[in-house]
Amino acid sequence: MVLNTYENLEVYQLAKSIVLDVYRLTNNFPKTERFGLINQLRRSSVSVVSNIVEGTSRSGRKDKLRFIEIAYGSLLELDVQLVISSELELSDSGQLKQIRLKINRCIRMLSGLRTSVDRQP
Repeated sequence: MVLNTYENLEVYQLAKSIVLDVYRLTNNFPKTERFGLINQLRRSSVSVVSNIVEGTSRSGRKDKLRFIEIAYGSLLELDVQLVISSELELSDSGQLKQIRLKINRCIRMLSGLRTSVDRQP
């Protein structure tokens, strides 16, 4: 099995683990949120990892930066959606805290990746 270059990135692995955590968290949400927060949380989490992967596939620096920025925005969107779900008492506070810690770590990693790509000629 050949590993794609993105699979070696720690930021990809972390973002993928966030997706899995979000899916597990939202499995316990009320069914009334199926087309609301459940859908939004899942879509924004998948968007983060998908844009990291798409960005790494691009050869141009400008394209890479654009996808990193989209991933960054989706990560912030996910974070605020988690805050809302917490305020609506839809989520377990322990699970939520762990996911938000991962999000903060992922934000720092994406910032580092953005700086690294931006320095490329």
